[in-house]
Amino acid sequence: MANEHYVYVPDWSPEMSTVDIQNEEHHHLSRVLRLMPGKQIYILNGKGFGAKAHITDISKIRTRCQIIQQLDSSGSPGILSLI
Repeated sequence: MANEHYVYVPDWSPEMSTVDIQNEEHHHLSRVLRLMPGKQIYILNGKGFGAKAHITDISKIRTRCQIIQQLDSSGSPGILSLI
C-alpha cells in the first residue's frame, strides 16, 4: 500500500497553482516524514477543496508545492479504513 500524505493548508484556494507550506505542517513534512522534492502529497483546505501536488522545493522555513490536479470536492482521493 502506497503512503499518501495529506496536509491541511487553510489559506490555499483552488485558483492557486503553487502553495507554500510553513510552520508545523512544513516541519512534519520535512523533518518528521523527511519527504524530498518530487514526492506527491495531497493539499486540503478544510473548505471542501483539495488538490494533488508534488513538492518542488524544501527550505529551512517552508515546503513549496506545485498543484498537479484539482480534486473533486464530492469525493476523496483515497480510502480511509478504521480498524
